[in-house]
Amino acid sequence: MTPPRTRFVRGRYYWQPAPAVRRLGFAACPLGADQGRADDRAREINARVDAALAHHVQTTRPLGPVPHSVAHAIRVYGTSEQFQQLAPRTRYGYLALLSRVEAEFGQRQCSSITAQDLRAIYAAVKPKSVHVAKQVMVAWMLILNTARMEGWISESPAHDLKLTTPPSRTARWTLEQVTAFMVMAVAVVRRSIALAVLIAYETSQRQGDILRLSWSAWDGDSLIVRQSKRGALVRVPATEPLRQSIEETPRIGTQIIVSETTQRPYLETDFQHQFARIRAATGIPGSLQFRDLRRTNLTEAGERGATIVQLRAASGHANLRSVEPYIVPSADAARAAVEIRERGRTTEQARRLRV
Repeated sequence: MTPPRTRFVRGRYYWQPAPAVRRLGFAACPLGADQGRADDRAREINARVDAALAHHVQTTRPLGPVPHSVAHAIRVYGTSEQFQQLAPRTRYGYLALLSRVEAEFGQRQCSSITAQDLRAIYAAVKPKSVHVAKQVMVAWMLILNTARMEGWISESPAHDLKLTTPPSRTARWTLEQVTAFMVMAVAVVRRSIALAVLIAYETSQRQGDILRLSWSAWDGDSLIVRQSKRGALVRVPATEPLRQSIEETPRIGTQIIVSETTQRPYLETDFQHQFARIRAATGIPGSLQFRDLRRTNLTEAGERGATIVQLRAASGHANLRSVEPYIVPSADAARAAVEIRERGRTTEQARRLRV
């Protein structure tokens, strides 16, 4: 085993890697003020260096991540039960974040990551986007907590980070914007997207759940949605414009929303591209997104007197698995929320909402 390489600077010991060891992802590491503990810690780090060297010696083929590195922690987390139990869309988002971190820091040893490093990373990203900066820190929390659980580090330097809470989105669609978008979508032969927007506006459901809606989820009166994010089961009565629009939709396949060009359900990327194209053609600002239709629905219903219980019943924000046996009371509350909101419309406004 390589002997410990330590330096004593201003009353504290530091582990100092050689240049070749640095190229394996190891960085200088503080060891504390006690010499005995510093030597023990240095020997522990050197053992990891030896393992990393053995992992790569006498071969030019990639053999996987360096042991106890950031990339190694990402691999371990990716196979964990905690990760596998996440919703597919959440897993996809986490993988994108983790890949971003791995591209820059994958070879670094988890033990070499300090709170100061994380603060510097956060400070570098935050001016571009507070949301992205917080997401990157979430990725680091997952990585370093995995390293802690595996026993590679004694505690995570990410456990007490002071992060700025990103501002909540407040964007809302107006009725005029919704109807203008629907008219444009029909004009460019994308009635399917107009219907998806109408469902979101009238039921407050999420884009992914709307695109996955099958005809079996429609009983002629309500849409029954098993939400992918939390698994909640939601029955939302349709308003009259939505009911008529669904009934007038051709049953091409098993799902309600089907692309006019492929005659198949949309891939989310294709749907988002077509949605953005229609939005631009309508003159609606790009800052107004599909997800804002959910907020618009709930805000309108709340402004017209719907209670929190009614809003939760209609939107599925609360996890309803434990109360599924009482789906009838929940459905009644959802119906009340829909009816309260619909009463605020004129007959002309209801007519304009039909696809």
